[in-house]
Parts: sequence; C-alpha cells; structure tokens
Amino acid sequence: NKSSIDLIIKLFQDSEIITNTSDLKLSFIIPKLNKHINYLIEKLKQNYNCKIYIYENQNSEKIRQIFAETLYFFSCYEWEAFGLTNIEALCMGCNILIPSTSPIIPMIDNINNSPVYKYTPPELLDYDCFKTLVKLSKSRPSLEIVQYYRSIFNWDTIINHIHKIIDA
Repeated sequence: NKSSIDLIIKLFQDSEIITNTSDLKLSFIIPKLNKHINYLIEKLKQNYNCKIYIYENQNSEKIRQIFAETLYFFSCYEWEAFGLTNIEALCMGCNILIPSTSPIIPMIDNINNSPVYKYTPPELLDYDCFKTLVKLSKSRPSLEIVQYYRSIFNWDTIINHIHKIIDA
C-alpha cells in the first residue's frame, strides 16, 4: 500500500535513518510479482530514486539471510492475522515497523527498548490526533532482545506445550 510506504519513508527521514531517499534500499520478499507490486515498485523508483531488490519465491534460508542483513522490516497490511513474518524478522534481529492495528502487538511489544515501532495507516485514521510520533533507532536490537524473541517464539517449545495440553 503506497500511502503506508510513503509514511514509513518519511519516518526514516525524520528519524535520520537516511539523509536522502536515494540512500534507501528496499527489498520485496514476495511469492510472485504481480501488477500491484510492479506498480508500487515503479512509483517508488520515480518518487524516491531508491534502490529496489526483488526476492521472488525464496527458500527459508535465503529469507533468514536477508533478515539478518536488514535494519528494518515492515509490512503494510493493516490487519495481518498472525504476524508470523514479523516474528521471524524479530528473531533475526530486525527492528520492525507495523501498523498500529496489528493484532500481534500485545505479544511482541512488551519489553523495554522494544524494537517494535508502530505507525497509524494513513487511509485508516488520517487525523492529526491519531498520528504516531515515532523516533526510529539507527541500530539493530541488542543480542539480548533477539534472544528473548527467539526464546518466546521457539516453535519446538510451543508445539511441545500444545501436545501437553492435548494429552492432559
């Protein structure tokens, strides 16, 4: 969604993560290119002159490698149901930018110095009183924070816990 990406790029500028939009490097990790994404990419190139990388239909190892080299992960889906990609990004040491409407916020934004940054989608609540004043970090989360997320979102532990409940 273009208006959310515009807002996020403005946050990067206002927080001095980038000085020029031409310094910006955006990666699209997608299952398949489509008309909407092609349109978005074209508009981003025209409006911001930024570098764009497209990773189409990548395996899990490649996605982990991309996240390991990423300062910020964001998805512009206002109502993403489970937020699994956000969790994967947190577990790989990314800061994340998510819509303030995301239902996963209570699970992931519960520690000091949280790498979770929220924004209000412009087309959802476009009123000044709902604007979120956010100052983004220029660094990745600490190893301690990354290990915290890895510990609470360890799938083996979660699956074992579910089996204990089922077997009880």
